[in-house]
Parts: sequence; C-alpha cells; structure tokens
Amino acid sequence: MTKPSQSATYYVQTSAALTEIEDWGIALISSNVVGEGASQCMRFRTVWANTPVFDYTIAGSMPLGYYQDHELYLRLPNSHLTAMLVARYGREFGKEHTWLPAPAGKQVITVAPDVLQEAYRRARALGYDALLVT
Repeated sequence: MTKPSQSATYYVQTSAALTEIEDWGIALISSNVVGEGASQCMRFRTVWANTPVFDYTIAGSMPLGYYQDHELYLRLPNSHLTAMLVARYGREFGKEHTWLPAPAGKQVITVAPDVLQEAYRRARALGYDALLVT
C-alpha cells in the first residue's frame, strides 16, 4: 500500500444541511468516509453542545439536535436492533415518537410526525442514508 502524496486532493460529498448544525444544538466530534464510488459520503458523529433537557440517555444513540421542543436521536444499529429515529418530548419513559425503517417499521417517513421527518432529514445530512432506507 502506498501513502498518497501531501498534494493529493479528495472530494467527498456532504450535505448542505450541515450549515445549520450550530442551530441544532449539537457538535461534530468525528467523521469517516463510507461507501464506494458514486455512493461515497462522509458520515459524522455528534454530541450535545450543552446538557440535554431530558436527563436519561438512549443506549447506542447519537444526538441529532433540538426541534420543536423535542430532542432528536438516531439509535445506531447493533447486533440485534435496527436503526431507529427517536423524538423525545418528556422525561418519563414513553414520552417519545419513534420510527423504524421498513421492513421493520410500518410507516413510510412521509406519514410520520413532523419531528421524525426532521430527524430523518438530519440523519441523512450526517451521512446515515443507508441505515434509513425505506
């Protein structure tokens, strides 16, 4: 394997929506290139810029920011769970909207609540399209 020269230039597609990241209330902490060829994109990891309003975490999740009094998350897939979008609106268990991509989920994203559609848009902007295929 050869190391590319310092003058090598690489182009990776990112979403214009990332210009809004500061307004979302999150910060980017790392990134990596995923996919090949035309489907290659940058995938970003995030953290809350400030302490979240609701004080319990969703295991294996990544914050997508605030929207209409909701905390938005992408629960990343693991060995036994698929990716899931979460829009939390209260401290108590069950105070959240969720969306699973098909075939596990029953809703297409266009009929999901507005807050989940925004979570979907943000997750895609951060490079997680492939996890959210419907």
